[in-house]
Amino acid sequence: MMLENLVRLILRKVSAEKEISIRELADSLGISEGEVMEAAIVYGFNVQENKIKVSDYEVLIFNLLKKGFSIEEILFYLGWKELESICAALLSLNSFKILKNLRFKSGGRRYEIDVVGIKGDKILLIDCKKWRRYPISGVLKAVEKQLERAIAFSKVLEKTQVAKFVNFYNEVLLIPMVVTLTVDFKGSCPVVPVSMLKDFLDNFEDFLDNMEVVKVRISKLA
Repeated sequence: MMLENLVRLILRKVSAEKEISIRELADSLGISEGEVMEAAIVYGFNVQENKIKVSDYEVLIFNLLKKGFSIEEILFYLGWKELESICAALLSLNSFKILKNLRFKSGGRRYEIDVVGIKGDKILLIDCKKWRRYPISGVLKAVEKQLERAIAFSKVLEKTQVAKFVNFYNEVLLIPMVVTLTVDFKGSCPVVPVSMLKDFLDNFEDFLDNMEVVKVRISKLA
């Protein structure tokens, strides 16, 4: 059996059962336990006590993407619940440093940003929405909220984990955006379906003049 097809079977079973027996899977397929274990280890599954499970979805998704699995196929097997991990894995593949579920206080309020991607002096602030369909009014509200988070974050950046990655630049750009399952919206704050996120990451710097960005002078971080 081809390694990729075996991995697809493992994905299907793990997503349904959380953990699976290597021996039982090998017996059901008529292959050796060693073949099952090899496929699991190569693709980043956790193998312990003759069982396969997922301990880090981001690592697993990163490996799947590197080995040619499509976003659509990963979503098919793992479901929408891993949208944040898929975003983080795509950012990692594009050489971004990643922070997930970044919490901070600003102006007496608490905020959280689902995924932060840092590359040079550009900082993507991503809100993950598991939307397949959504009214325009709701999309605009989410965009407004994400811009509000970006402005709030700009005032306290020096107090967060992000500061250590950018403290040697004169200025950094905060780029608020929303990533969805399938909803696409053209506006100054990008709303990008996850299937198009890689293309966005490859090209977004060419369109910064048309985006809503928040500039932060590094002098504020001193």
